[in-house]
This record gives sequence, C-alpha cells and structure tokens, in this order.
Amino acid sequence: MPGLGSGVAGLTDAVGADSTMAVIVDYFWELVGGNLQPLARGTVSDFHDAWDIDSDADYMPEALPNNEGYWDDMPELVTNGGFDTDSDWTKETGWTISDGKAKGAAGTQSNLTTVNNPLTVGDTVEITYTISDYVAGSAKAFFGGGNAGTVRTSNGTFTEIDVVTTNGSFLIQKSDDGNLNINNISVKEYALTSLDV
Repeated sequence: MPGLGSGVAGLTDAVGADSTMAVIVDYFWELVGGNLQPLARGTVSDFHDAWDIDSDADYMPEALPNNEGYWDDMPELVTNGGFDTDSDWTKETGWTISDGKAKGAAGTQSNLTTVNNPLTVGDTVEITYTISDYVAGSAKAFFGGGNAGTVRTSNGTFTEIDVVTTNGSFLIQKSDDGNLNINNISVKEYALTSLDV
C-alpha cells in the first residue's frame, strides 16, 4: 500500500491484516491497480474525512463517526437562474427581469416562478440565491409550492436545504413592500453518494 501523503507520513504495509485504524486524509481515495490514489480535484464538492482500514483491507469507509461519501455535483434544475434573458420565468405584478437580475418593486406580494417544474415530492434540494440592492421588505423561496424557505430581509447570498412536499415549480415570493433584486438562483438535488472503491 502506498503512503497516504498529506499529513499521514510513514503509513506502510506494516499495518497488519487484523488491524483496524482510522486515518485522516485530505482527499477521497480510490483503489486503482491495487494502489490507493486521490480522486481528482473538482470531483468532490464536500466530504467527510474519517477512514477505516479494516480487517479485510477493502479500504471501505467506516460507518462512524460519520457517513463517508461525497456530495455529487448534481445537475442544475432551474433554467436561466442568472437571468441572462427575460425568459423561463413567470413574473407576477412587481417583478421585471433586466441587467442579469430579477427586480422586485414594492406594491403587492407576488411571485417569480420557474416555467419548468424541476421538483418532485420527496426530493431533498439545495437552493442558493443572491439578494442585492435591498431597500425594504422581504423575500423567501418556496420548494415545490409547499415548504417555504427562510424569510430574508437583507443583501447576501443564501443557501437552504429542504425536502419537497408538494409537486410544483420553484418560486421566489416577495412581500408587498419588497423592494429588492434577486439573481444567481441555483436549485440542485442534494444527494449523498457512498464512496465506491
């Protein structure tokens, strides 16, 4: 077995077949041609780093202290989340799209809704969006027309994770006094894939 590098110096074939030990590493590792090699950067967006070299030396992750694996880089579910064009969204009163932003003007509570229906009941989704040019009011995300996200009342980039409970398109809802802009909307399924080596 090769050295595991990156802060784990001196680990060699001296690890016995009946030994169990935890190793903290900086990368996910895969078994290639009988050797452990780090997965290429960019293939893993988040990870747990406790590993188990167990008695049958199959290098599979241990169940504890956490569930090892990686978060897949899942495909984008919404179209035109960057508002590059005035399309793919239904704009109720108070919303316009221009200059790469969806712009909400005060006057009435209203929704900005995707034309496509990317969400399915039971999906766990991660949504990220940015509020800019905030003046007043609030905005919140709706997941599949059911669960409402956190009410936001300031500029910033926000991330939320929720389980979809009702089929429907993804939408942003602003309050009646909402005077703010939205851009960089991203909605992806949040799925853990076990390490397979």
